[in-house]
Amino acid sequence: MYATEAAGIVLGTEENTIKNFGVFPNPVTGDNVTIRTSLQENLDVKIYNILGRNVLSTKLTPNNKTVNVSGLNTGIYLLKVVENGKTATKKLVIR
Repeated sequence: MYATEAAGIVLGTEENTIKNFGVFPNPVTGDNVTIRTSLQENLDVKIYNILGRNVLSTKLTPNNKTVNVSGLNTGIYLLKVVENGKTATKKLVIR
């Protein structure tokens, strides 16, 4: 398996990714962002600022895959999701 890593955050892998992973809306203009995956599993979500500092961590259930990001400043972030041992990361823009 090949992985690219920066600041301790896995940016991508070939085999260990979450199927049908999506984040919307992106860019975020409101208070919430919703995470979409194909499985109905619990999610571990971490959001990192551009310096690699963890600014938000939360656990989501299959019934609620929405994260409140109202406490984050405008900017570019990395959103890391772990579901059932698989990891996916996406750039998240907050306006």
